[in-house]
Amino acid sequence: MNRRFLRPAVFLLAVSLAVPPAYFTSASQPDVLLTSMQRELQRATAALAKANPAPYYISYTAADINATVIYGISGSIAISNSIQRRQADVIMRVGSAALDNTHSKSRASGILSSTLPLSDNPDAIGRVLWQLTDREYEQAAAAFLKVKTNTAVQSEEEDKSPDFSEEPAKNHLNDASAKVSLDQKAWENRIRTVSGAFLKYPEIYSSVVYLQVSATRSYLATSEGTALVHPSEISRLVIQGETRADDDDFEFAAIIWVNESRVVLVIGPLLIERAVGNMRVEFANHGKRNSKFEVRIPKQTLENPNDRKEENRNAGDPVV
Repeated sequence: MNRRFLRPAVFLLAVSLAVPPAYFTSASQPDVLLTSMQRELQRATAALAKANPAPYYISYTAADINATVIYGISGSIAISNSIQRRQADVIMRVGSAALDNTHSKSRASGILSSTLPLSDNPDAIGRVLWQLTDREYEQAAAAFLKVKTNTAVQSEEEDKSPDFSEEPAKNHLNDASAKVSLDQKAWENRIRTVSGAFLKYPEIYSSVVYLQVSATRSYLATSEGTALVHPSEISRLVIQGETRADDDDFEFAAIIWVNESRVVLVIGPLLIERAVGNMRVEFANHGKRNSKFEVRIPKQTLENPNDRKEENRNAGDPVV
């Protein structure tokens, strides 16, 4: 039996701008997270070197994240939270660079992830990394034995490239710590205003406005001697609405064009353009649907780019 469904048409605006950037402050104390990772990595490398099969490569990665999330629906704030979390990955290669536990379809055996304590307690951090390393070795060793068995009984593979590439050790330690600078209350008010604008248009049956600002220090320590610390920050603003088309042949393709403070997003018959503090969404004539709405965003949150609205509307692709 054939059924006819209405296909949802979604427009989405995702930008990494219009939010005051994070700023850095110099870290005056030793980096406890990095030193704890390196200490546990040295212990694990020495201990597992006696195992059979032994790992030839181990690395620890970690992300220390501070983030603020604001989520608005229909003129109201549904979520407004600031969070901190630490995430760690243990990556392990057992066997040799030519053939190891990640061979072919066994790539998932090369990594395990977990959260880390938020406090700078070397013993607590080291204990979690030790437990994670022990579990990862059991997983990787078992996978490597299966890989060897499968390789022995299967026909010769066409792809003879090694499973791992060995590279010289690198060291780059940025001692800056990232901090999120955000007026949370002011952004709550902006998101209430923008999300509430969707209520005027009945053809938009679902909408959301979402802001996430995060500052992250990323860490990498490897058994080859690499040690990297890199601070970064990202701001992400998403304005999303959904409507429905009347025919099943309606198709759309998304194009997101970002350059400094100018964003143009085109999805099928929808044109979204934001410039000089304004965002305009137009529904091109599709059947009987033809409507417009405009949302004003405070100009102090945006830079003023050159106005090229007519170029964008006349060209096939957005020009920024």
